[in-house]
Amino acid sequence: MPTLLRKWWVLLIQGILLIVLSIYVFNNPMLALLSLSFWISLLILFAGLAGIIGWFAAEKENRGTSGILWSIASIVLGILLIAKIGFAMNLLTNLFGIWMIITGFWLTEEGWNHRSNGSMGWITLISGILSIVLGFFVIFNIRVGAIAISTMMGIQFLLAGIGLIILSLLKRKVHAKIKDVSQNIAEKWKQ
Repeated sequence: MPTLLRKWWVLLIQGILLIVLSIYVFNNPMLALLSLSFWISLLILFAGLAGIIGWFAAEKENRGTSGILWSIASIVLGILLIAKIGFAMNLLTNLFGIWMIITGFWLTEEGWNHRSNGSMGWITLISGILSIVLGFFVIFNIRVGAIAISTMMGIQFLLAGIGLIILSLLKRKVHAKIKDVSQNIAEKWKQ
């Protein structure tokens, strides 16, 4: 615990770096989509490799055919996605767009059911319709998809950066209080 409290400035630096990264992501949506697609492709590849290593490391009676087939398929998919990164980018935006459309339909239905309860129902309904429309734009225009995904990433980086800065300042404050209390206790013991 003393190490965590003493290293408040590490969190501050991480928070500042995340805010800088969020600004970069907001200003470079296609590069953010490319980077995300590449990392997801690598994760799929490494998951397949780990599955094969795990399969060979397992006892013979614990080796399942489905496990090795799934691992081989993951490796092939990972290699394909890395080799065809444009396809990976398009796939990612399409999946994101489909998610937006499904969420939009659900919000629209819930908003319609609760429209008689006041403005919150109507806001939900309108948000759902906008989500559906934007979801179709994301699917049919990769640039819109890149902007949507990078906006979501950028907001997350920005919020995480702000949170880390606030946490670092809180830890600094707690550390100062603990230090003061421990010094007071030490002085009382000396007397």
